Amino acid sequence: MKILVVDDEKLLVKGIKFNLENEGYQVETAFDGAAAVELARSESFDLIILDLMMPKIDGLQACMRIREFSNVPVIMLTARSDFYFAISWTELTRVYKYLLWLTRILKGKKKGSDLV
Repeated sequence: MKILVVDDEKLLVKGIKFNLENEGYQVETAFDGAAAVELARSESFDLIILDLMMPKIDGLQACMRIREFSNVPVIMLTARSDFYFAISWTELTRVYKYLLWLTRILKGKKKGSDLV
C-alpha cells in the first residue's frame, strides 16, 4: 500500500512516515498543497494524509484539485480546534491508530479478504 503524507511540519511528517514504514507501508511525502497535487497526479496512491493549513495551496484546495482526477481516500489532519476539524495534533496517537486500522482494511480489501 502506498501512502502520501503531506504537511508543512517536517518533523511531524518524518514521524508519521517512520511509523507507517515500520508497519510495512510505502510512504511518499510532500510539504505543501501544490506538491501534493503534483505527486497525486503523477503517481498512484492508496491513501493520502493531508494537513489542512499549508503554504501555497491549503489542504482543502489541494483535496478539491486531487478530486478532479482521482478518488483516492483522503484523511484531513489539522491543528484547528473548531468542531469541523475535530482531529488535532494533540490526538495524533489516536489518529495514527485509526490510520493503521484504515490502511489494514484497505489492504485487506485489495487482497480480497472479508475484513469488512
